[in-house]
Order: sequence, then C-alpha cells, then structure tokens
Amino acid sequence: MQRYQYWREPRVTMEDENGLLLRSDDRLKDSRVSRASLQKILLSPEEDVGLEKQFEKTQTELWTDLFRQCAGRTIMVRLPDMLFDCLLPQTDEEFACIAAMFQCAEEELRQEAERLTMRHRLCCCEAYHFDAQYLRLFELQIRSIMHGAERGGCTLFSMLLPCGGNVDEIGLLCGLVDGIAAESCVCCSLGIEIATPKAACEVQQYIGFTDFLVFDTEALTQKMYGISEGDAVDAVSYYMKNGWFEQSPFCSFDQTGLGTLLLFSIERARHKKHEIRIGLMGKPACEPVGIAFCRESKVDILCESKG
Repeated sequence: MQRYQYWREPRVTMEDENGLLLRSDDRLKDSRVSRASLQKILLSPEEDVGLEKQFEKTQTELWTDLFRQCAGRTIMVRLPDMLFDCLLPQTDEEFACIAAMFQCAEEELRQEAERLTMRHRLCCCEAYHFDAQYLRLFELQIRSIMHGAERGGCTLFSMLLPCGGNVDEIGLLCGLVDGIAAESCVCCSLGIEIATPKAACEVQQYIGFTDFLVFDTEALTQKMYGISEGDAVDAVSYYMKNGWFEQSPFCSFDQTGLGTLLLFSIERARHKKHEIRIGLMGKPACEPVGIAFCRESKVDILCESKG
C-alpha cells in the first residue's frame, strides 16, 4: 500500500492525507492459489470456465478483506500492469505447485510456458502487458475488485488504469471497466496513468474516457533520459562523478525536461476538459522542486510512490 494525498486548491494544505494507493498486481501474488490459478489459465490452450470462476472467487475474497482493512480511508486501486512473462511460472517450485494443484503433467506446463515465451520474443513483445491480449483475465480482475468493494463495505473508490500509449486499447479497457462498474452499487471513478511521452503529448485523446489523469514521473523520466532506474546505481553515479549530472534525475525533479512536458500536457488536458483532476506519482514529484511544481500547477493528487 502507498499513501497518496489530495491537494486543496488553491491552498497547499492537504484535504485528505489518509489516501491509499493499492496495486492490483500485488493481489495477484498475495495467494499461492490465486497465482497458480492465473498461471494455469494462461497455460491452458482451451477456456476453462470452472477454473476462471475459482480464480475470480479467490481474488474477490482477497479484495473483500483488503477493503475491510481500509475502511474509512480514501482508496485508489491501480489496475494490473504486470509484464506477460512475469505472470508465467518461473521456478521449479511454481511448476510443481501448479501440476499438483490441478493434477496435470509438469512437463506439459513447461513446454507451454516455453512456447508462449518464445512466441512473444519472436514478435519482439516480451515486455507486452497482458491486459489487451487477455481481456477475459482483465475482466475477471475488475469484477473481483468491484465485488470485493461491495462486500467489504466500500461505497466509493477510484481505479487507475496504466496507459501504454495506444488510445484504441485504452478506450477498449475503459469501456470494459465502465460496463462492469455500472452493474455495481459502488460508485467508482476511473483515471488513466500517463507513463510515456507519447501518451503525455496525446493526452487530449484520453480525456473522454477518464475522470482524472495521473502522470508517472519516474516512468516519464526513464523514457526521456533513455536510462532505466535499474541502471541508476552505475550509469547515473558515473555521470554525476564526471559532472554530467548534478544529481540523479530519479531523485530530483527535472524542470527543463520533465517539467516542460508536464506543463504542456496538463495545459492541453485542462483546455479539453477544464474540471479534470490532475495527479502526479513517483519520487521526482515528491521532492521539494516537484512539490513546488504541484503547488504552482494546482495538482489535485500526489502519490508518494509508484510501487
């Protein structure tokens, strides 16, 4: 769980310091049964309705408990964003667990996992996210969240949908979320997470799908610099040692690059929909310069951390 805050405009005092950002990716890993069921669904060449129902039931129970634990808090749920290959079993223990749980041949599971992994690599999409390709799994997760909110006594929360930069994909996923939410008695607002410079530049295309936008400053910084945060220890330290960086861009707010992109995108978003709420997430946004940017730009939501 990560805390997030709402900013009260135009003052900088906080309206709600008890907000929680919950990652649905974590719920997929919370239970061995839930993770094994998901992996078995991915590794099954044919649809298994019974297995899908069991997966949804397990996930609903997890979300029900979580919403009960978070009673009285303002909740934002970040929807699945795991890489496809990360969902497949990785260890001998995982393969053995699935084989024993579902009474199937372990070797067949390994062969199917290898086939799927190789297919994605041959298509140059090993980093492909599963949402659009596996809409049924995405739908099961949304239904589990909504049912969990109902049973957990939550009447109002927000969902945050990670954006890969394709407006057609986002429209499809948002439509699916809206349709499921309409069947529930829980009031749910939907936001889109902007994590690529392309999505930030085309932000006006997403306005019709969403109630709010959250800009992932860590992901944007990585893509603008062409350096992953995982390389920061070596590459960024070397750059700083040679005076090329004054400080790590992942621990500071780059006003020239990141700030300019955000100002451009926020202005376009508000021009299209004046009342849209704007949020920032990630370490750069929570540094002193980033917080000053939030004040000056009248940002509504500040998430302390992405993950």
